Amino acid sequence: MQTKPVWSWFWMLKFLSCTAILTVSAQQQTDLCFRDDPKIDSCIRERINDVIDKFHEGLDDFGLSAVEPIFVESPLHFEQKGRLIGGKISVKNMVTEGLTSIKLQSLRSKFINPNKVEVGFTAHYRNIKTSGQYKFKGYLGRIAINANGIYNITFKDVEASYLMKATARELGNETFLQLDHAITHPPKFGETKVQATELVAGNAVLSRVALRFANQYANQLADEMFPVVGPSVDSITKNMCNQILMLYPYDVILPPTRVK
Repeated sequence: MQTKPVWSWFWMLKFLSCTAILTVSAQQQTDLCFRDDPKIDSCIRERINDVIDKFHEGLDDFGLSAVEPIFVESPLHFEQKGRLIGGKISVKNMVTEGLTSIKLQSLRSKFINPNKVEVGFTAHYRNIKTSGQYKFKGYLGRIAINANGIYNITFKDVEASYLMKATARELGNETFLQLDHAITHPPKFGETKVQATELVAGNAVLSRVALRFANQYANQLADEMFPVVGPSVDSITKNMCNQILMLYPYDVILPPTRVK
């Protein structure tokens, strides 16, 4: 099924984006981005896009020998009631790849208040694949589903927008950024291809009908699920990014000025 996997990889994407910002900013190079730079938005966007290729090689600073594929063994559970889809869903042994196809298309930041930061950005993902095992008991359109099988989903040309708000907080003799809000706006999918076995247990004909329905309404199903799943995804994103933000002081991530 398409439901939970769609949003499970979403917090991973934002985690990677946050890691990219820190990886670039933490490097003591001449092309650091400074908060008083009138072109800081372009600077941050370019630095992030420059470092994305390093994801393929891993990020030693964060103990990541390789970023992809990402494997999540623990089961993920979700319950949904909607017009097109409803029921109880669980997913395990989820494998996701293609996250490093991310490219930032635009970025907007606010540093007016010295103790507040607001960054909004739009990203494009060329091709994302996710697969694993699933259980689903509920309905898909007018079809009753009692499924236990394997899924494989491909997303192409995904566009997503995010808004992150952070506050600078003192800890010891240093100042660190901490996210207060991490908000995901409903994404747009160019194309989604769903493969799943045993959508209707013991009924091959209905399974094919249900799979055809899932592919025909894949984007609508994702849109319907978003208001329920989005807040929990944003909570996970905030917690994970805050752990990373504690690795470097604010003035190391984004120095206040180039002028000494």
